[in-house]
Parts: sequence; structure tokens; C-alpha cells
Amino acid sequence: MTVLKTRIIGSNLEKKGFVKAEDSDHIWYTFYANGNDTCIMTKISHGEREIGDPLIAKMARQLHISKADFVDLVSCKIDGEQYLSMVDEYIDS
Repeated sequence: MTVLKTRIIGSNLEKKGFVKAEDSDHIWYTFYANGNDTCIMTKISHGEREIGDPLIAKMARQLHISKADFVDLVSCKIDGEQYLSMVDEYIDS
């Protein structure tokens, strides 16, 4: 079972072009490409310290990548440019 720390996920998403926004319940991460926001986003609940396989899979679907690619994205094996090329067809810019 894969377990990821939410602090690391958030920090590394921001390094890949995601912009963080907080509301009372969640921390939202929206992907920006070429300076424009896209329809690609995910969220982490406040107070959540780690996420396991079910939430990793859900976040991966929200980002239009496989679970394995999500783990690689947040562990910096995939950079922002590589991610952009993976999801280019989903971006409505």
C-alpha cells in the first residue's frame, strides 16, 4: 500500500505549476499552463496528514494521469513540462 504525506504532495504540485488556494474545508491545487489556469485541479482536506491508495487513485484521476504517474509526479520523477505534455489534450486554454 502506498502512503504519501500531504505536505510533500502539495509542495511538489506547486513546483510543477499548480497554484494553491485554500477554503474552509480544503486546499485546492489548480494547474496553470502558459500562465493560464486550466480545468485540471485536485484538493486535499485540511488536517489530512497522509493519503493512501484510494485517495491517491482519485487524485490521479482528477489530474488525468495514472496512479503510478501521480506518485512519480509528486516524488519529482516527472517534472512540470513532462506533466504538461501528458495532459495537453485536457487543457482548455
